Amino acid sequence: MATPKLIISESRPLRTIAVVAILLLLTIIGQWYYHQIRNQTLYGEVGELEQALEQLSGQHNQLLLQLNDVAKHKVSLEQNLSEQQQTNTIQQATEQQLQQQLTELQAQVMDLKKELMFYQNITQGNSTSELQVREVFITETELPDVYRYRIVITQGKKVSKPLTGNIKLVLNTADSEKGSDIAEHKLNLRHIQVIEGSVNIAEKVTPKAINISISQGKKTRVNKTVDWQISPS
Repeated sequence: MATPKLIISESRPLRTIAVVAILLLLTIIGQWYYHQIRNQTLYGEVGELEQALEQLSGQHNQLLLQLNDVAKHKVSLEQNLSEQQQTNTIQQATEQQLQQQLTELQAQVMDLKKELMFYQNITQGNSTSELQVREVFITETELPDVYRYRIVITQGKKVSKPLTGNIKLVLNTADSEKGSDIAEHKLNLRHIQVIEGSVNIAEKVTPKAINISISQGKKTRVNKTVDWQISPS
């Protein structure tokens, strides 16, 4: 029977250290390589994000410019609309004013025609030859309680010379039985005479009528009472 042999190997610490160092170095290199790849990936993503951000910023600026143009266009449209509305308002007011003036002129023409026919009847002897009060017009004024009167007195063609005398106006009111004098005018007419004036009505006094008397010397030729009635201006 053979005697067993005991083999004793020497320890090799340097080899172990070398292996550990190599593994550590490989680990470090692997981590460094991983970080390099990771950094490159991150740099690429950051670059893409920066590029996308730049594009978004450009689009934002472009949208701001477009929004500014739209705002300017809106202001221009609003200004044009306001000017158009003002023009339309002025045009409507002008048309209304012209229409009102035309209506007033037409009324004046009608009044003049009536007055012309009236004068023609008087001067051509188509009316009575008697002295008479033909028309009484009472109109309002811009002043409160102040009225204008216009009285037409006529005489036919048979008169050989102007008639002279006095015309007296008396205001009758609902507040008093006694009338109050308004004015006196001189009578001097051959065919027609128009007298005009104004009367101030006291506060809280209600006019009822105007009495018109025409006298020659001591003789009263005409005595006429006309109801107080406001004529159109």
